[in-house]
Amino acid sequence: MVFLNETSKILDLHLNIKQELLYNTRVNAFHELIEKGDLSQALDLLKIISAQKNSVFGQFDLMGAAIERDDTMIISEVLNLITTYHGKESSLADFCIALLERCKKTHAMRLVQTSSFRLSSAKLNYYIDREIDLDRIEVILDLFELCIPKGNLEQRDLENAMSKIVTFLRKNKAMINLIEERLKGIGKGLTPEMNSLLLKLKEQDFGIINNENVPTHNLISNLIWRNDVEIAMMTRNLVKFNRISGILSPSRSAVSMDMHRIPVQNFQKAVSSQTSSNEMTCVRWKKHCWTVDSVVKDAFNEIMKGSRSFTRAEAQRAINHFNDLKMKAKVPDFMAVKMASVVTIHLGWEEGEKVLEMHYMTHGAELRFAGEASLMDEQVEGAIRRIFDNMGVDAYKIARHFYCRLIDLRFCKVKDGVFRIFMQDLLNK
Repeated sequence: MVFLNETSKILDLHLNIKQELLYNTRVNAFHELIEKGDLSQALDLLKIISAQKNSVFGQFDLMGAAIERDDTMIISEVLNLITTYHGKESSLADFCIALLERCKKTHAMRLVQTSSFRLSSAKLNYYIDREIDLDRIEVILDLFELCIPKGNLEQRDLENAMSKIVTFLRKNKAMINLIEERLKGIGKGLTPEMNSLLLKLKEQDFGIINNENVPTHNLISNLIWRNDVEIAMMTRNLVKFNRISGILSPSRSAVSMDMHRIPVQNFQKAVSSQTSSNEMTCVRWKKHCWTVDSVVKDAFNEIMKGSRSFTRAEAQRAINHFNDLKMKAKVPDFMAVKMASVVTIHLGWEEGEKVLEMHYMTHGAELRFAGEASLMDEQVEGAIRRIFDNMGVDAYKIARHFYCRLIDLRFCKVKDGVFRIFMQDLLNK
C-alpha cells in the first residue's frame, strides 16, 4: 500500500487508475490473508473491497475457509454483508454453495430444509459459470438435488441450466450419464426438450447409428445440430486458450488444422450469414431487460458525434467527457464498449483497454457476473467490426485482444456473429 501511494504521487495517476490499482492491491492482500489463516483481517478487507465495488466480493473464498475452521463468527459476518448488498435470499444461496464446495452436503441440506430462499435465473447462471470454471459441476448437481424437491427454482430455469451444462460437457460421456441419473434419482422427470438435448449429445459423442428405420430428415437434423455445437465449442476453446497457444493468430497453422472438424457446407453457412436465427448456437446472451436513460443517451451521442474522424486530441477529450458522464449517471456497458473501440482505433489498444477496465471497476459488476451485461450481441459485433474496418494490417491482432478482454471482464460471452467476423477475415487472407 505504501508503494502504491508513492507511485501515485510520482506518476500523478488519474483517480480512476488509482482506484483500479488500489482494488487489485486489496484483492491480492485479501487472498494472501486467507492463505495465512488470518480470517478476521480478510473480513475487514472484504468489507472495504465490497464498499468500493458496491457488490460483495470473495464471499465464497472467505466462507469456505471459515467453514474449514468452523468459525461461525466469520460466516455470520459474511452472510450479514451479503444480505446488506444483495438481500437475504442471496446470502442463503451463497452459503449453500459455499457448504457444497466444501463437501458439507448434510449441512447444506439442513439449510435448504429450514429456509425458503429461491434461486433466480441470474444467480443460477452465475453459480454455473463459477463451477464450470472451477471444474466442479458436481456442486451444481448437488444444488439441484437439494433444491428441486423444495421448489426453490423454476422449471424453466432448471431446463436452461441443464442445457447450458450438458452442452459444455458434451464430450464427457460419464458426466452426461451422471446428470441424467441424478435427475431421475431425485424424481425429476425430464421434459421432452431436455430428453432431446441429451439424446443429441450422445449421438454427437458416439456417432449417429446407421439405422434404416431412422428417418433421413432426423439424421440430417442431428448432423446439423452437431456441427453447430462444434462451432460454438471450438470458438470457446479458441478464445479461452488464445493467450497460451496463439491459436487465433493468422500466422499460426492451428486454425487450419482445426478446420477439418467443421463440415464445409455448414461452415460456409456460418460465415456467410449474420442474421438467420436458426443458425445461432446454444452459446448466446439473453434478451436484454435493461433500459437507458434518454438524457444519458443524448449526452453520449453528443460525445461520440464525429467519432469516425476524431483527431488524437478530440479522442482524448471524448474520454474526459465520458468519464465525467460516468460520475454523474449510470452508464450502460454498451456505451463503454463503443467508447473503447473508438479510442482503440484513434489512440491504440492500450488506451482502449483502460476505458474497458475503468468501466469494469465502477459500473455493473454484479449484473455482468450474473450474465446480465447491458450490452447486445449486435453492439459487440459493431465494436469488433469498427476495429477491423479502421486498423489496417494490425486489425486482426487488436480485435482479438479487444474481444478476449471483453470476455475476461464479463461484458459478453462467445458470440457466433463475432466468430464469423474473425473467420471471414482469415478466409479473406
